[in-house]
Amino acid sequence: MCDVIQELVNEERVSAKAEGVAEGEAIGIRKEKTAMVNKMLRKGTIPTKDIADISGLSLSEINILAKELQDS
Repeated sequence: MCDVIQELVNEERVSAKAEGVAEGEAIGIRKEKTAMVNKMLRKGTIPTKDIADISGLSLSEINILAKELQDS
């Protein structure tokens, strides 16, 4: 019985680790996209609709980042 419980704990640990890695990757991708968008916005020559198309972020997300950039 103890082996069964240990196996369940090990499986849960592996699952939790995989979830953590996936979440970390998603956060990293999001940060990279945000940095790329900020560079394009600072350039000031690329229309926000094009930035949204290129980055995969929504136009409303681009507008929020543009406003944050203006406010800083």
